[in-house]
Amino acid sequence: MKDIASLRDSLTVASVQFEMAENDKDANIRTMVGFMEKAAAAGADIVAFPEICLTGYNYLFELDRDALLAIAEDTKTGPSVKRIQDKARELDIVVAFGLLEKTADGSMYNTYVCVTPGGGNVFQHRKVHAFENSAISQGDALDVFQLFGWTIGFLICYDNNLPENPRVLCLKGAEMIIAPHQTGG
Repeated sequence: MKDIASLRDSLTVASVQFEMAENDKDANIRTMVGFMEKAAAAGADIVAFPEICLTGYNYLFELDRDALLAIAEDTKTGPSVKRIQDKARELDIVVAFGLLEKTADGSMYNTYVCVTPGGGNVFQHRKVHAFENSAISQGDALDVFQLFGWTIGFLICYDNNLPENPRVLCLKGAEMIIAPHQTGG
């Protein structure tokens, strides 16, 4: 199993864009697993997927709060998150992906998570400049985390449009910023 705390001089990151199936987590996970297998076979340390790739993105603009809550998941215990964690463990690869997060208080966020072969999430970022739906809350933090001895940050889609955001991450020591976007439908 990969030791995510060990220092690496270089990292191999597979970046994936794919046509997401709207409101079909099973289809999207099948697609993601195929890319995870290819990335692992090619020796990638990390595979990074698009924003809100578990459910698809474009149709979220039209849904009401109840419909959004029905597809949202907890980032630690959600069934789709668990499936990705299990596959990361099986393939011995770090996986970064986006989903619609549901919190215990009923808030929702456009969230990007990083899971490791050892299980569990090592980091998550909530999109600061979320505009997909008025029921989706804005994140309020720009932070970094350690992976393979590298300091990494996430910025989701529009978060990258303001130069202050990557600057904040760099001032916090970011050596790499993973910047997932939706695929445009």
